[in-house]
Amino acid sequence: MELKQLFSTFFLLISFFNVSAFQVTLKVIDQTKGDITNKINDQNEINIYCWIDDNLKAQNYRTPDDWWYPMYNDAGITPKGFLDKTQDAWEWTITLQASPGTYSWCPGAKTLGWTEVTPAMYYYEGDSKGVNDQVKKRLDFTVNADGSLSGNYELVIPDPGTLSKFPVTLKVIDYTKGELTNAPGTWANDANIVAWVTESLNPLYNIPREGFWFYGFFDKTVNWENSGTMVDYPNGQLIKDEDKWTWQATFQAAPGMYEWNPCNILLGFASITGGNVSFQVSNTGELSGKYEVVIGGDQDGDIQVACIGDSNTAGAGVSNPITKAWPVQLRDYLTDDYGTKNLGISGATLMNFPEPWGAWENNASFVQALRNYTPDVILIALGTNDSKNGYWGQRNFKNEYITFIEKYKALESNPEIYMITPIKALNNAYGINNNNITDGIIPLICEISQEKMIPIIDWYSITSSATNADLPDGVHANDETSKRMAQKVAQLLLTPKPKIIPNGNPSTTAYAQYRWYKDGTLIEGASNASFTATEKGKYNVAVKLSDHTNDIIVSDYYELLTDNTKLVVSDETINSIPDSNSDNIILSNNSNTMFVKNATGVFLLLYNMSGNLIKTIELSSKDEQINISDLPAGVYVCKIKDTIGKIIK
Repeated sequence: MELKQLFSTFFLLISFFNVSAFQVTLKVIDQTKGDITNKINDQNEINIYCWIDDNLKAQNYRTPDDWWYPMYNDAGITPKGFLDKTQDAWEWTITLQASPGTYSWCPGAKTLGWTEVTPAMYYYEGDSKGVNDQVKKRLDFTVNADGSLSGNYELVIPDPGTLSKFPVTLKVIDYTKGELTNAPGTWANDANIVAWVTESLNPLYNIPREGFWFYGFFDKTVNWENSGTMVDYPNGQLIKDEDKWTWQATFQAAPGMYEWNPCNILLGFASITGGNVSFQVSNTGELSGKYEVVIGGDQDGDIQVACIGDSNTAGAGVSNPITKAWPVQLRDYLTDDYGTKNLGISGATLMNFPEPWGAWENNASFVQALRNYTPDVILIALGTNDSKNGYWGQRNFKNEYITFIEKYKALESNPEIYMITPIKALNNAYGINNNNITDGIIPLICEISQEKMIPIIDWYSITSSATNADLPDGVHANDETSKRMAQKVAQLLLTPKPKIIPNGNPSTTAYAQYRWYKDGTLIEGASNASFTATEKGKYNVAVKLSDHTNDIIVSDYYELLTDNTKLVVSDETINSIPDSNSDNIILSNNSNTMFVKNATGVFLLLYNMSGNLIKTIELSSKDEQINISDLPAGVYVCKIKDTIGKIIK
């Protein structure tokens, strides 16, 4: 006899002899009498089931064995459930045997794809979370010694008609003013953004018609796919302001949690957010969560990062450029202090070739957008298209790159410039030549970096072993590769810069190379961790992070006011950084352990100096100790919410 059957027999015997085993009835009480919990045309009257914890399951072995228990009568399954249709409600129930103790359960619905009732069907705040749950879905109840029950052994779903409702406006805000969201010249012009919303919000959901499962975020009557079927969405609206377009729709919502998923019709209903996002309506009608989505490459932040590039920056190879282009994914790996703007143009070159495959800066609207953005950082990811046969060697790439840098470095915002190497090209698709990239473009970028004190982010190093699984057409990055590109950029932006101090202790970090500069000019032969300056001036040091990559970062300048002073590269102290959303988070470490204080309930992201995310660790206590004995000696960058730190092992 199997162990589960033995457990079941044991607890049935306990019940038979009346030894501290009691009947427990779990209920889902739907006061809408099936409107919320039932679907007439799908799983009619057999929709609601429940999960129960292992302790309760051991006392109620399910035949045949499975993880779910029906809360309706199924002749082939025991224990038996029952659907009781009363005058006031539908009650989905199951009666189990339980000895005194505390147990967990969770109701679910088959029509939700066999997932929990909350939050998609009815939002409730449970007692605890399961693995990977974002909201508390599990309900706890206690069987007392006398058999009485306490806690949440019943879930009541009220009739929304009895609850106060509040107007809720969901918005897709597009700062490209339709460039990424509209479909001019098609039937979906000014009618291209729609959204799936929780069914109880959508007033059209149960009306058989074209487009019933989503709602339009526009106020235009549409000839659906030119089929002659006219469709309109009376609560939708498209507002065209001077600086943005806002696609929106207003719904009536009772207090609770809801989900929605904005989509772009002519991109095959591609999700703008990459999946469902949720928002909550409080008892007073206040909104929290993700009820507005901003797209178009902009994200507010104190440090504005402009991402100049070609089709790999625009997102030509990803599933959805709005969510998966690397400048957008970059936001996931930077702190809230940063904002990004995608200024990628497919086919763009750095060299000043004429249209149609011309230089990036020949596109006046993008140049103006860059100026209007007043960037603090400019990332230049150009060069791939310059490698094309017939382009390479026709113009002076190095001189034109320097001119490009100096032009935009002179912007009023005084931005810091980073050059990014092209990714690997697997073939000669679109005429792109990988040999020209490795033997021409990247060496010239390195020369510019050395002469002009410009940092480098080396994408080629992270794609050198790429296959068609990473670059499906040989030259364009897919979602995962774009993610790695974003991670690499974040790692370089967040790596603490080397710090110059006079007559101090040198850094414990051993960089691969050092280059010293005075007043922006390279000092020939100054290639050590220290430099004895014989003249007053502003000094910088550029360091190469690894022998295996071309990654370069540059210090801020140190102004020397005296002659004959030894300058050294020192470790910058950043172990405690205030976080506006939490207590001070403190990082420290020894050779085998990293210590984190005041960071409960968040994740630590640990990057190596090659830009790879090597650890993701959930911090569960106020004083956390993390074993890093498996890491090789070196410098690592940590990200915890808005805190950025460096550890040196």
